[in-house]
Amino acid sequence: MKRCFTIILNPIADQENAKKKIPIIKEFFSKNERDFKIILTEGIGHATSIAESSAQIPDNVIIAAGGDGTSNEVINGLMLDSRKSESSSIHQNRLQFGVLPIGRGNDFAFGAGVPHDLTESMRLLLDGTFYPMDVGLIAGGDFPEGRYFGNGVGIGFDTIVGLEAAKMKHFHGAASYIIAAIKTLVMLPKAPTVEI
Repeated sequence: MKRCFTIILNPIADQENAKKKIPIIKEFFSKNERDFKIILTEGIGHATSIAESSAQIPDNVIIAAGGDGTSNEVINGLMLDSRKSESSSIHQNRLQFGVLPIGRGNDFAFGAGVPHDLTESMRLLLDGTFYPMDVGLIAGGDFPEGRYFGNGVGIGFDTIVGLEAAKMKHFHGAASYIIAAIKTLVMLPKAPTVEI
């Protein structure tokens, strides 16, 4: 039985350039005779709810198409579904998650070894091997019930850098984050002391 692919695509990723990739994605999966559907996110938290409900479909590969925010939301949806599952060990073994790095930063995809080239990353989803991955959980603040993460968690600096990078119109990818990090270091007020 061929796998089905649910592609959760953030149309505003990479300053709305992600939605321009939809025809390329459709053509690739159609040409390769794969069952797929593309669901566009409509706001913060929507990818989480789509992933949570999509996890119920047998032999379904859930794909985050966007940047790190989209990947994080999809991971959270899959883990929320996993929490609810009565037979979580069986359930977790059948869940398959992939990434199409069409966002701005794509740290998660880079760390997972996913090619930056869209066609290569789609080919990997069809021909590659799926491996288990560790997922962390952090609780507190706005998320007393916890929030999952796949590749890293920050406590402020990285958030400011991400917000600054998103404001940049002429720089994309790593360049926007490097410039934003320098700007944040220069402009950042004295950070509070944190004890762990």
